[in-house]
Amino acid sequence: MKELVLVLVVFATILGKAQDFNYGTYSDVIFKQLDLINELRAEHGLQPLVMDSVLFKAARHRCEEIGQKFDHERPNGKRFETILRKQTLLKYTNVGENITKGVNDVNKCFNGFYNSRGHRENMLSPYYNCIGICCNPIKGRWVQFFGYKNIQ
Repeated sequence: MKELVLVLVVFATILGKAQDFNYGTYSDVIFKQLDLINELRAEHGLQPLVMDSVLFKAARHRCEEIGQKFDHERPNGKRFETILRKQTLLKYTNVGENITKGVNDVNKCFNGFYNSRGHRENMLSPYYNCIGICCNPIKGRWVQFFGYKNIQ
């Protein structure tokens, strides 16, 4: 029970701090980012990405990790995708990650990713159909965690 209370307090704190963004709540910011990505994908004739709860949890954890070590390698020295448990990773045939820090505006974040070839390729990859997005509204850290999962 103590863990649940702690999680709720932390989440409520994050939601409160998210008002620093110009787009309202933490959820609004994340879904604004998803909308921008899906608009870009539509312009290129690609299917939209859907928000995935497992990838969201991975993005949330990676958002904290990049505060310790800003890299696609995790603080423990392993690759970013190892954040997904072995049995969970098997559900995704492809995974990818975009990370950035020091950006407190959803449009600037999107434009930064768009103007970087590798990040843009992730956003436009036909090999992804789902995503988890997380940001730290205080530090301006963003994670887009992409995957391809058989959705039926």
